[in-house]
Amino acid sequence: MIGEHYLTTQSWQKSFNPRNHEVKSTCVWVQFPDLPIEFSHPEAVLRIAKRVGTPIHLDRATELGARGGFTRVCVEVDLTKPLLSHFKIEGIEYDIRYEGLDNICFECGTYGHQTLRCPTLHQEEDPLPSQETPLSSQAGHAEPYGEWMVARRRDKRQGVLYRARKTTNPMANKPKVALKSQALVLVCW
Repeated sequence: MIGEHYLTTQSWQKSFNPRNHEVKSTCVWVQFPDLPIEFSHPEAVLRIAKRVGTPIHLDRATELGARGGFTRVCVEVDLTKPLLSHFKIEGIEYDIRYEGLDNICFECGTYGHQTLRCPTLHQEEDPLPSQETPLSSQAGHAEPYGEWMVARRRDKRQGVLYRARKTTNPMANKPKVALKSQALVLVCW
């Protein structure tokens, strides 16, 4: 990922035109929130990830069992089909969140357009209303797709804010280094 966006690379093709090219698949980080501990073993996570697409890489914190709240795995997904929004284990539905895929249509579940531009909204509507009632997930979603499918990143602090102080210490004016969230920050007084 570069910033909040995925960089897609592919082999060179003769007469390639990027304006007419459609990305058909991509590798994306997927989160499985609130997965029970008995399903957090790497082999179990990879089996679950196969429901979403082709598993590529298990997150290191997930692999070590160090992450709380969600399990994370990189999966190659087919962007020409609706994204899977839930999966069921032992009769219980669990949500799936996608990192960095902001262009998901919550009407049809596909990537590449927003709900207002969904082709299914512009098709002729069925004159008889459907008698089907969508299943709700463990998180209580009645609709099959929604904003909850997009994993939101927490804001990370860029550094540590220090106040300038007057002092007679000759070392006070030298640059100091502070460590914060695995980032090296140079602080000058």
